[in-house]
Amino acid sequence: LSVEDVVEILGLRPIGIIPEDEQVLVSTNQGEPLVLKGTGPAAQAFMDTARRIRGEEVPFRHLDEAGGLLSVLRRLFGGGR
Repeated sequence: LSVEDVVEILGLRPIGIIPEDEQVLVSTNQGEPLVLKGTGPAAQAFMDTARRIRGEEVPFRHLDEAGGLLSVLRRLFGGGR
């Protein structure tokens, strides 16, 4: 899914899209903020979202970059960009 797909589905532009990332669960279980230790896709997406809230123009990353469920489904059903 692209950001445009998400916008079409939701009917509004999100300030952030956090991809699936195992490190979210790990950091939550450890009680530590993901962005302090993580460098994965979810940590980067949280930082991008914070920067947007601060007023910076930050492009959205593709949801497929994380290799999460959405990209797996897309590959299974032969979807492309």
